[in-house]
Formats: sequence, structure tokens, C-alpha cells
Amino acid sequence: MSDERWVLWEDRELSLQAAFNPAIPRTEGCHIVLLQKQGVSSPWQNPGLYARMSRVAAEASGVLLGLKMADWVNIQYNGNIGAAKGNPNLHVHLFGRLKTSPSWGGPLPLPMGEGPFGNDPLTGGEIKRLRSALESRL
Repeated sequence: MSDERWVLWEDRELSLQAAFNPAIPRTEGCHIVLLQKQGVSSPWQNPGLYARMSRVAAEASGVLLGLKMADWVNIQYNGNIGAAKGNPNLHVHLFGRLKTSPSWGGPLPLPMGEGPFGNDPLTGGEIKRLRSALESRL
């Protein structure tokens, strides 16, 4: 888990966080990560938890769209980076996409590996707006 300043919303099972090391530049949109606190390695290890994560990801995507922070949201389960190191950890990425982005209408160009990527994270003001909106929705 990252430190508390990046946490947008959490409960006893899940933590929704602004990526402190976003994989995409702000010209593409924004990057949020949904982490689980159970130590589950894959969706098939705990399908019920993954179903709940999917619902939270969809609700959070609706918040991004409602706040006009994105025009579309890609929800992605990418579990292979931790698996390559022998320590997979179930998590879900939300990539808020902008119509003005260079890759709009095509696949999101994601970097290989864990970075650092050198992309700017969400601002303190954006995090505050998201926290407030997520509180009322989740």
C-alpha cells in the first residue's frame, strides 16, 4: 500500500488509490489503482472478492466520468507483474481516458515493468474532489 495521502477511499477489504507513479501521462488521462487487503493472488482464488472489486471499480469509474476527469475509463486486471517476481497480488487499474489524448480511439500505450514512469500524478485538489464524490457513492 502507498501512504495515506494517495488513498481515495477504503474499507476493511479494499483500498482505492491515486497512482503515485502513474503509468500514463496526464495527456492520456489519469491512473487509479484498486488494491485488496486480503493477500489474494488472483480472481480465481476468490471470485467473490473479485466481483466486489469489479463493482467498486465500476462505481469509481462513474465518479471519474461524473467529475469530468475522464471521457471513458478502461478497467484492467493486470496480475502478471507480481507473478513474474513470484508474488502475485490481485489489483485492478482504472485508466481514465481523455478524448483529447494522442491514443484516443485506440489501445492505451502502457509501459513495460513497474517504472518509475515520470508521469505526473493527480493533484491534491483532484484527490480531494474524488474523495468527496467517492464517499457519497461507495
